[in-house]
Amino acid sequence: AETSIVEHRDIIDALTRRDADLAERRVREHTLGLARHVEQHCDFLD
Repeated sequence: AETSIVEHRDIIDALTRRDADLAERRVREHTLGLARHVEQHCDFLD
């Protein structure tokens, strides 16, 4: 959860600075990281 909060803050910071490219990159990294986490740790969903 701590990592997720940091990543969300980074996304908000990029948006605040109106840096669309950075915001897009941060969102993509966050989403792919979440997908990896779910794949590795959420086998109970199968």
